[in-house]
Amino acid sequence: MTDDFVLNKFTPKQQRFIDIYCSNYGIKTARECAILAGYNAESAHSRANEMLDWKKFPEISAEIQKRLEACREVWNLTPEKYAAKLEFLFNEARQNKELGIATKIAELQGKLAGFFVEKNMLLYKDYNDMGNLTSDEALLKMNNLLDGIGLKIIPASMADGENTDLETEEIESKNKDTV
Repeated sequence: MTDDFVLNKFTPKQQRFIDIYCSNYGIKTARECAILAGYNAESAHSRANEMLDWKKFPEISAEIQKRLEACREVWNLTPEKYAAKLEFLFNEARQNKELGIATKIAELQGKLAGFFVEKNMLLYKDYNDMGNLTSDEALLKMNNLLDGIGLKIIPASMADGENTDLETEEIESKNKDTV
């Protein structure tokens, strides 16, 4: 694929966005790059997100990834080097007693090592099914759903140490199961 072909398959604004985005990667936001490329400031955030979305603009996304991969080769960035850099920054932050920064770096180290998996869970329930449940009954139903994946909802009243009927019923139920 020649550079002429690459230049002709994008609009001039798209080409400017790709150039600006790749040359300012990590320095400017995608929105700022879109504005510099000539997109209206009102819609620059949306246009930038669309162009970075591989489903909407696979050619633009592929071109950006290709250019960034070339930059990574020039920067010689590998996961090992990134981990070493994080370790250096972590130690610097700890020495300077910047605990917030050190905590964030520790989180990034864990993500790099694969210790964290971000999960989002949405529960949809037909409200007609709920009938006239009390809040304790609804909480018990939700906890039954979540029990299969090892999660539990604890109401604020229980977290404050206040006993509720629900908590008492659960304790009694567990005691019956173990006897």
